[in-house]
Amino acid sequence: ACHPTATRNPRTASVVGTCPFRVGAAQYDGGLSPDARANRRDATPLTRRMRNYWDAAIMARVRIWQIMPLAGPHRVVALIALGLALGALPLVFMIATSQMIGHVPDAVAGGLGSPVWDEVVRLFLIAAAAFVSSQILAPIQQMLGLAVQRSVDGHIRDQAVAAVTGSVGISALEDGEVLATFSEARMRFENNWHTPGNAVAGMLYLFARYTQLIGLLVVVWILLGPWVALPMAVGIWVQARTTNWLRLAASTRTCTRSRPSSTRRSSALRGGRPRHFASPRPSARPSAPLRALVLPSVPTSTQISVRSERILTELRVPPSDSVLSETHVAGWFELKTPRRPRGWGRGDAKQGRGTGTRDRKRHRHGPCAG
Repeated sequence: ACHPTATRNPRTASVVGTCPFRVGAAQYDGGLSPDARANRRDATPLTRRMRNYWDAAIMARVRIWQIMPLAGPHRVVALIALGLALGALPLVFMIATSQMIGHVPDAVAGGLGSPVWDEVVRLFLIAAAAFVSSQILAPIQQMLGLAVQRSVDGHIRDQAVAAVTGSVGISALEDGEVLATFSEARMRFENNWHTPGNAVAGMLYLFARYTQLIGLLVVVWILLGPWVALPMAVGIWVQARTTNWLRLAASTRTCTRSRPSSTRRSSALRGGRPRHFASPRPSARPSAPLRALVLPSVPTSTQISVRSERILTELRVPPSDSVLSETHVAGWFELKTPRRPRGWGRGDAKQGRGTGTRDRKRHRHGPCAG
């Protein structure tokens, strides 16, 4: 959904501009000037990497905060308050139980009527109240987060419809990038997966996690001193950043192309016949054991059909690029073998299978023919 104060692009003669809601990899940059696009193309790899990190780590969160008022101030304030409470209650439970356990020997020595026994009972009631309160507030937080998600998604959906139907001409709807942006947004809204509302609710959920983290670091600072708390904080930050980087690197190695790229290609083919594209070579090839684990029985020539609501695009993948992730194989793609693989059927007698016509017909399509 684009801002009303958008500029007009002479190439498409349509209203385009910076969009506060950028879904997935379909980044719409129609508002960039030709000089800015030239600078982006001529940037060094290090500059591009830093720019991508800035856009993904900083500007993405800024865009989430920009659309957060769409949820309503009362919902946002209530969800932040619940997050702070859910972050503080585990700290109360931990401190109360530790003090209660420390007073148990004195309470046993003093007896039932001693003041130490009354202190143990009071600490037990505080710990029990904190535990029960956290269990009660957690479903309320989920319910309020769902309300925030639906509210934001509803406003963004209305803005997207207004952006599509607001212009006089239809030249913008003939642009492949514009169609890719709205097709990606429509797919995520229909599947309720990684929507702007999910991003806003997830950002507000982080208040509970960081409140608990800061509280634990304060407890460590008080008990053990800053020389233990500060290295612990640095280690937590490095571990979180390294884990995210390793996950991103692993997904980049095992995937040849992501779904937004396929959606972007197939969006321009509405109403047309299937066409063939050449898939580019992946940036990093996985090792041979990993290829055998991901696709142990894919033949040398594989035809991948991507179906998405009246769109059928057949992507012919070269033999060196026929490596997909398990997620793609499980749900996104349908693997077919258009011809019998070379060497199929050799050694059938050793494995106890016949080599007659019936067996050849049964195995001629290979192991991936569903």
